[in-house]
Parts: sequence; C-alpha cells; structure tokens
Amino acid sequence: MWISQVELEAIKSYGQHTKIELRQGVNAICGQNGAGKSTILEAIGYALFGNSAYKQEQFINEKAKKGEIVISLIDSRDDRLYQVVRPIKGGMPYVYDPETDPKARRKLAEGTDGVQRWLCECIGVESAANLEALFENAIGVPQGLLTVPFLQTATNRKKVFDPLLGVEDYKKVWDNLLAVVNHVKELQANNREAKARYEGQLIDLPTQRSQLQELENIIQAKEREQTQVTQKLIDLDQDLVALQKLQRSITDLANRYQTLVEQIRGLKKQLGEAETALVEAVQAGQLLEQCEAGYQAYEEAQREQPQLEKKRQTRDKIQERLVKIEGKLALIQQAIEGLAQQLETAKTAEVQLIELAPLVEQQDKLEQDRQQTEKMVAALKTAEERVTEEEKRLTDFNGQLVEVEAQLTRRQLLTQEIEALQRQRGEQSKELITLEESFKALGSQLADTRQSLKQARERKAEYQGIQGRIAEEEKVQIRRRDDLAKMQAELLQRSNLETELGTLEETRQKYKNELLSLAGQVGDQETAEQRIQATLNEWKLQAQALKHHQDNLSTAEKRLTEAEKRLSEIQKGFEQRLELSAQFEVLETQQVEARGQRDAIRSKMDRYNTQLETITQAMSSLKVDQDSPCPVCQKPLSSHEIASLRAHYQAEQKTLETALVEAQTKLKQSEATLKTLADQGKKVEAKRDKLPTQSQLETQQEGVTTCRQEVVVLEQQVSTLVSAPAQVDHYQQTLEQTQIELARLRSEQINLKKVDAADEERQNQIQTEIRNLPRPADIDRVQAEIHQAQEVLNRWREQANSLADAPETVTHLEENEKDLEAQWLGIQEKQKQLNEARTKLETEVQRLQAEMNDLPSPTRAEELRVVIETQEKVLAEWRAKVTELSQSPVQLQTIESALQSLGDPRGRQQAAKTEANKRSTLESNLAQKHQEMGTQKQIQADVKAELDLFTDLDISIQRVQDTLALNKEAHETYLEQRKIAATLPERQSRINVIQGEIDTAEKEMAKVQQERDQATAGYSEDYHQARQKERDDTSRREAELITELKSHRARQQELQETIFNLEKIEAEWEASKLEAEHLDRLNEVTTFIRRTIRDAGPEVTKRLVKAISLKADQIFGDIMNDHQMELVWDENYAITVKKDGYERDFQQLSGGEAMAAALAVRLALLQGMSGVKVAFFDEPTANLDAERRANLAEQIARIKGFSQLVVISHDDTFEQDTHHVIHIGKDEQGYSRVMV
Repeated sequence: MWISQVELEAIKSYGQHTKIELRQGVNAICGQNGAGKSTILEAIGYALFGNSAYKQEQFINEKAKKGEIVISLIDSRDDRLYQVVRPIKGGMPYVYDPETDPKARRKLAEGTDGVQRWLCECIGVESAANLEALFENAIGVPQGLLTVPFLQTATNRKKVFDPLLGVEDYKKVWDNLLAVVNHVKELQANNREAKARYEGQLIDLPTQRSQLQELENIIQAKEREQTQVTQKLIDLDQDLVALQKLQRSITDLANRYQTLVEQIRGLKKQLGEAETALVEAVQAGQLLEQCEAGYQAYEEAQREQPQLEKKRQTRDKIQERLVKIEGKLALIQQAIEGLAQQLETAKTAEVQLIELAPLVEQQDKLEQDRQQTEKMVAALKTAEERVTEEEKRLTDFNGQLVEVEAQLTRRQLLTQEIEALQRQRGEQSKELITLEESFKALGSQLADTRQSLKQARERKAEYQGIQGRIAEEEKVQIRRRDDLAKMQAELLQRSNLETELGTLEETRQKYKNELLSLAGQVGDQETAEQRIQATLNEWKLQAQALKHHQDNLSTAEKRLTEAEKRLSEIQKGFEQRLELSAQFEVLETQQVEARGQRDAIRSKMDRYNTQLETITQAMSSLKVDQDSPCPVCQKPLSSHEIASLRAHYQAEQKTLETALVEAQTKLKQSEATLKTLADQGKKVEAKRDKLPTQSQLETQQEGVTTCRQEVVVLEQQVSTLVSAPAQVDHYQQTLEQTQIELARLRSEQINLKKVDAADEERQNQIQTEIRNLPRPADIDRVQAEIHQAQEVLNRWREQANSLADAPETVTHLEENEKDLEAQWLGIQEKQKQLNEARTKLETEVQRLQAEMNDLPSPTRAEELRVVIETQEKVLAEWRAKVTELSQSPVQLQTIESALQSLGDPRGRQQAAKTEANKRSTLESNLAQKHQEMGTQKQIQADVKAELDLFTDLDISIQRVQDTLALNKEAHETYLEQRKIAATLPERQSRINVIQGEIDTAEKEMAKVQQERDQATAGYSEDYHQARQKERDDTSRREAELITELKSHRARQQELQETIFNLEKIEAEWEASKLEAEHLDRLNEVTTFIRRTIRDAGPEVTKRLVKAISLKADQIFGDIMNDHQMELVWDENYAITVKKDGYERDFQQLSGGEAMAAALAVRLALLQGMSGVKVAFFDEPTANLDAERRANLAEQIARIKGFSQLVVISHDDTFEQDTHHVIHIGKDEQGYSRVMV
C-alpha cells in the first residue's frame, strides 16, 4: 500500500479543499515552521490509524463548523485506487472505490470498526491489531520522538515496544485460559450434580407408564358407551321434533282461530265507526252552507287588516319623530340656560383679574428670593460634605508618608546589592565582547543574506503568481468581451419589449373603462330582472291557483256525474237485494234440517265404531294355545269354547261393519246435500252482500247534493282568476327579453375580461423578459470592467518583466546562506557557556530590580509632604465657606412663610383669565342655540300637520277587529267542516272495504277450524311426555359419561405430561453421561494448551526480536553505507553498535548514528510486524548541523524495501536527495496551501 493523495477540508490551518499529491519513493514536505507540514502527518494518522492528540473541535479550522480528510491510496493486493473518507464532526468514516463508482460513492466499508478491519486487511496485520500504537511508534513517529524511547530505561522501553510485538498477548492468553479451565471444572461439577438429580427423578417412571395403560382401557370402554347413548339421543330428538312440530301447529291454529274471532269483532266495530263518520261528513256539508257568509266577511277583514296596520305603523313613526323633536327642543332650552349662566361667570372673572394684579407681582418677587436662598442652602450642604471628605483625605496622606519613609530605607539596601552584581556582570561582559563583535558581524551578514534571499524568493513567488494571474485574467477578458456582445444584442430586444409594454398599458386602460361601463349596465339589468321575476312569480301563483280550481271543478263535475249514476245503480241494486234476502232465508231453513240428519248419522256411526273396538279387544284377548279367561265371568275357557266365542265375535263384527258402511253412505249423501245448500246460500248471500244497503242509498243521495254545492263554489273561484294566464305570458316575455339583454352584456363583459387577461399575461411575460435583460448601465459597467481589467493586466505584465531575474538570484543567495550558517553555528556554540553564566547574574539582578521597582522613589516622601500642606489649605477654604453660608436656612424659612400667607394669587389669576377668555365663545354659542330653537319649532309644526292625516285610523282598525271577532267562530267552523265534508267519498269507500274484510275473515276462520280438528286427531300428549322423559334420562347419562371422560382424560393428559417430562429427563440423563466423558477430555486439552502457551511465549518473543534485529542491522548498513558496522537490538529493546571489536551503546552514538539506528529499528518493526511499506519522518534532522543533516538525508534516500517514504522538514536539506518535493506555505489570508 502507498498513499497517492491527501485532501484536507478545513483541517487546522488549511482552508477549503487542499490537495497534497504524493508519489512512490522518497517524498519531501518542506516549509517554514508553522506552515502546516505536520498537520498532513496528523491527518494521515487520524484518518487511517485513528491516532490523534486533539479533540475533534481542535482539529477543525477555527472558521469552520466541520471538516473532512480524504486519503487516496493504492492497494498492493490489486493495484487499484481506493479512498478513505474521514469526516470531522459530520458523519462516519467510510471507504469507496472512485474508479468504478465516482458519483454514487458505494461504500466498501463504513464506521470506525468497519474501516479499521478493511485497513488491517490492506496493510497485512490482524484485525485486532492496535493501529494507533503501530502508527505512533513505527509508521509516523511524532516530531522529536524518534530516538527518545531508546534513551529511556528498560522498563520504559518495554512499555513502548511490548504492545507492538504482542509480548503481553501470551500472558493474557495464559490468564484467559485459566478461566476456561475453571469453567470446565465447574461444568464437570454441574454435570455430576445433574446426573444425580436425574436418577432420583426417574424412579417413578415405570409406575406412571402402568397407570397410563389402565386408564386408556377405561377411556375406551366409556367412549363406546358414549357412542351408543349419543345415537339414542339422536333418535329421540327426531321423534320429539316431530311431536313438537305437531304441537306447535295445533297451538298456532288455535291462536289463529282466536285472532280471527277478534279480527272480525274489530272489523264490525270499525264498520259502525265508518258509518258514523259518513253521517258526520254529510252534516259537515250542511254546516258549510250555514257558515259561508261569515267566512267571507272574515276573509275580507283579514285582507283589509295589513293595510291598516301599515298606516298605523306610519302614524307611530311620525309620533316618534314628534317626540324626538320635542326632546331636542327641551335640550336646546336647557343648553341656552346653561350658556347664560356661564356667560355671567365670565364677566365676574374679568373683574377679579384687575383685583389680583398687585398680589401676583408680590408673589413673583418672593419666589425669586426663595430660589436664590435655596441655592445658598445647597451650597452650604456641599461645603459641609467637602470639609468631611478633605479631612479624611488629609488623614490618609499622613499615613502614606509614614509607610513611604520605612520603604525608602529598604530601597537603599537593595541599591547597594544591585551595584555589586552589576560590577560582576560587567567583568563577564568584557570577556564576551570579542565573540559578540565577531558573532554580530557574521549574524548581520547572514541576516542581510537571508533578508535578500527572502526578498528574492518573494519576488520569485510574486513573479510566478503574476504569470498565473495574467493567464487567468486573459481568459476572463475573453469571456467579458463575449458577454458584452451578447448584452448589446439583448439591449435592442429590451427596447422593443418596452415599446410593446407601453402599447399594452394603453389598451388595458381602455378595456378597464369599458368594463366599468358594462358593470353599471349589468347592474341595472339585474335589478330590472329581479323586479320582473317577482311580479311574474305572483301571477304564476295566481295561475297555479286557477289551474288548481279548474282541476278541482272538473273533478267535482266528474264526481257529480258519477255520484248521480251511482245513485241510479244503488236504487236498482237495493231492489234486487230485497229479493235475494227472501231466497237466503228459505235456504237457511233447509240447511238446519240437513244438519240435523247429518248429526244423527254421525252419532250412529260413533256407536258402531265403539262396538267394533270392544269386539276387537275381546278377540285379541282370546289365545288358542293357552287357557284364556271368560270376558264375562273371568273363568278359564277351553279351546272349543274359545273357538265358538271367536266365531260369534266375528259374525257380530261383520254385521256392525255392514251397518257402518251403510251409515257412511247416508252421511256422504247428507253432507253432499248440506254442501249443496251451503253453496247455494253462500252464492245468494254473496250476491246480496254485493248489492247496496238502505244506508248506502241514503248516503249516496246526500253525496250527490254535496257535489252539486262544491261545483257551484269552484265555478265562482275560477271566474275570479281567469285573467292570470295572460298576465303570466306578458311578464314571461318581458323577463325573457331582459334576460337576453343581460346575457348579451355579460357575454360582452366576459369577452373583454378574457382579452384583458390575455393582455395582462403578455404584459407580465414582457416584464419578466425585461427584468432578465440588461440595462444600458449594465453595458457601461461591463465596458468599464473590461477597460479596468486591461489596465491591471498591463501593470501585471510590466511587473512580470521587472521580476524576470528573480529565479537566478534565489539560487545564488541560497548558496551564500549555507556557507554563512555553518560559520554562524560555530560561534554560537562558543558563546553558549558564557551566556549561561551571564544569564544567572542577570536573573538575580532582575529579581532585585523587580523588588526595588515595587518600592517608592526617593522623592515620594517630599511629594507627600507638599500634598499634605496643600490639603490643609483646601480644608481651611471649605471651612470658611461653611461659616459664610450658615444663615441661609433661616432666610429660606422666612420667605416660605411670606409666600404661604399670600395664598397663590397667580393661580387664582390664571383661573379667572381662563373663565374670562370663554366670554366671546359663550356669546356665539348662545346665539347659535336661539337660532336652532326656531328651526326645531318649525319642524315640530310640520310633523303635527302630517299627523292630522291619520285622525280616523283608529276607528277603521276597531271596525276591522270587531268584524274579525264577530265572524271568527263561523270562519273556524267553515275551515274545520270543509275538510270533513271533502272526505265523504273516502268514508263511503271505507265502509265497502271493511265489509269485504269481514267476509274474508269469516271464510278463513272456518278453514282454520277444520285444520285444527284434523291436527288434534293425530296428537297424544301422554306419548309426547313419555318420549320427553326418556330423552331427559338419556341426556343425563350422556352428561355423566362426558364428565367421567373429562376427568379420565385430564388424568390421562397429566400422566402423559409427567411421563413426557420424565422421558426428557431420561434423555438428558443419557446426554449428561456423554457430556461427562466430553468434559473429561476437554479438561485435559485446555490444561495442556495453557501450559504449552506459558512455556512458548518468551521463546517466541525472543526469536521475533532477533529477527527484527537482523533486519534492522541490514537497514542500518544501507543507511550508513557501511555494512562493517553491526546493529544489535536486544531482548530489553536496547540498541548497541559494534565495529572493529568495539561496542557502543545508544547514548555513545553520534547524532547521525543515533538517528540512523532508531530509523533502522522502527523500519524493521514495520517490515517484520506488518505489510506496511510506508513510513513518515517528521523533522528527523532537528538539532543537527548542516553536514549531519545532509548525511542523514543521503542515508534516508538509500533505505530499501519501502514503497514510499515521506520526510517532513523546515529546511531544504532533503530537496536534493528526494524524488518528489512539496512546498507548504501560507497565503495572504493565513491559510496553509501547496506553493507553486
């Protein structure tokens, strides 16, 4: 693996998106101290290895809220590019492949743990490896710490290198395996305890299995019995269902018969009520004729009443106006009186003004004196406060003087000590004069050279920057000229659009005027339409009333014709009814005689059937094969007697059967005759019932009279409303014409709005286009920018020409700087010892001087004495001022008493002046009120004249009210009876319907009676109860069986669960025996492994250190270019170097040798412990002279076996011996960046 690029986004001193490209081989990152070089190493350590000495908020640029590090690396496993992204305060780290998925960034690994696992695979270390320690102690050792661990004690070295070599892992495994051994022993103890527990629980298993077998046999027997009982219950239920169905049928028929009886009774009652209602309707028609005159008078009075009510309301409003006017007159009179009283008050105030003038002047003089005296009192208070303050200040100054005199004594002693030390420091300074003069001359020369070099580099950087800016600015100038040409074309388009916009605004104003005119016309037409529609609706109501009356008249005429026709038919039918009634009475007499004959035959047949049953029972009691008792005396009979008696019974049975057949034949003939008579009677009755009755005839006659009256009334109403249709047609035409005109106006209005909307849309579109087009000022601005940019470009070209010699000057000055630095370092080493001694003396002098500086100066005591003398004078002046002003409070009290005795004449004068100033206003208001009084009196006279027009209104209202009261009863009676009289035909029809329902119910009742008799003959209550009892007994037995089986099955389930659990325990017991054998073997294996790891750990570590030491020796020889030198890294992690039989430890090595040895060991660790082929060196030449820096740079360049080495340095030592150099600096804004 090697890193191809580092991208930093707002990381420490780096700004927005900085890219640092790295290459294979040796890379040098150079720059001044503080430029941001080490930040690159810190970013790599944090992003890839999780190593950071900062909190996240400290790792971000102070001007940003979040940052990001992106490391691009080449994986040596497939030579593909991958990117590791590490957001700072803004998300989780992740890895993705930019070559296959650059936009979507499909993540190969995500999160801290996922990225660490991926990196461990990439660099070839175990996933549990401590990447942070690997980076800190091997890959990227921080600045200045490369050699530090090798200078420490053995104990501290182990703390550094043991984690890298995994030494502690063996001990950890030994300790961890102890827990495994203990756990296995615990499992063995648990296993023995479990086996003992299982064996105790399995004692009852055979007994439980035997009990389960016996219980299963009992359950099988009970289940067979339950099946038999269930089948018997099914058969009984079928019989009971049939019996219950027959019983319900009988009950339903009896209920139906009783219902029909009640229904017929109710229908007959309804028939009587209907006949009564018919009479009521006829009487209602007669009452209508009697109340009609009163009804008409009441209606006329009702029509007149609203008009009178309107007049009354008008009169009341006039009376209310008169009351308001009289109220206003009263208020005006009251205002006149108040104004007159206020005017008198104003005149009195004018007199008071003259009287108060002298007193006001006296008050002004006293107030001026009081103001001056109050100032004197305030000055007295201030003077007294200052006296107190100055006395306190004088006391403080005296105390300071005593303290200063004591501190001056200490100052004299310190001065003597400092003078002695300064003499000693002067002697040392003489010794440094020669060195300092030489050092200063050389330092001045080096500073001049560096200053010149700095200026030359700045001129070189400026030259390169100007060249880049010139190229960029030339591209921008081309774009500006293109934009200018485009804007000039768009300006012409803008002028055309503005002209079109002005035309549209004039057109839209014209449309708005037309729309306003149309809106007024539409409003007038809508008002006319509403007025015509209201009139039309009124005439339509009258036309509907006319049609309604015409329909009613036509219907009434039809009803009259039908009623007269019906009356003729009823008269004929009533005559036929009388004839049929006579025939029905004859048939009823014949039916009574036939029913008597039928009942006699049935009685005889019942007697024959009884005798037959007796003979049948007697014959069944006779048995041929046994002695049977005599039916009369109960004595035993012989076989001959039994045969003779059986023959007698058979002959008698035959005779009775013959007689029964004859009786049945006569019964059928009698029933046929009775049925014929019944059918004839029903037919006669049906014909008679269909014919009208006497009451129907009378009702029909009254209905004819009512219809005639109704026709007369409707003819009068139709003649009143006959003109309504013509009026409807007239107003309908007028309305249609108005609506046509209104539709035309609205259509014209809509069209204008559409045209205006289209113009408005075009206007908005033009305005939008104009906003997006440039103005003349924009073109002027762009032209000015082009001209200004061209001037800047010309200046940059002049500057570039003047800086063309900068690169050559930089090269020459850099060579001079190296020579001067070598001389300067030599003198600096010689000065160091003398400077240390001098520093100690200076520190002591500074301490004494600091103490003396805290003490007051010698003149401080004299200054305090002058201040005290001045303070005493100030205090005397303030005391004299207090004495001078001591009488001012008494004078102020005298003035206050004089002002109080005057009683504020100025206030009274101001009040009188306010009242006097109101006089002119009051006189004007009084004249205005007199004029308003005359106007209201004239209005009062006019209103009274209007009120005289309503003198007779109350009489008319009373007349209408009397008419309404007189005819109210007749009106209500008419309205009530009119509804009743209108129901006459309906009530007549109701009677016919009820009569038909009675006939239907009587027929159904006879049918139900017959069905009930047939059902009763086939049902026995005793048999039903016996079958029900048998069913109950069987059901109880079934419940007992269910209960027993439930109990047995519960016990069965309990035994099965117990046996199932015991069988599981039995299986666990067998498994525990196998587990015991396994645990015994496991205990032996874990004990062996633990002992083997304990013994092998030190030996493995020893061999690993030896291998790394050999590798480090090879790298050290490569770096030093001297393979006769042997490097040894021992088991205590100490470094020794051998050459020519002489051995030196790490502290005895030179600076370059120590750095090379430390590098060799750390690089060998990388190669031996991981697949990492990348290493970083941060300031490896720190504290080395120029020669040693150059040697180390050359040695690092010779390191083999690594894909990439990165050296970070603040000088240019590595620029000559590296493959790729990166310069880091800071821009004008203080951000770190890669310098060109």
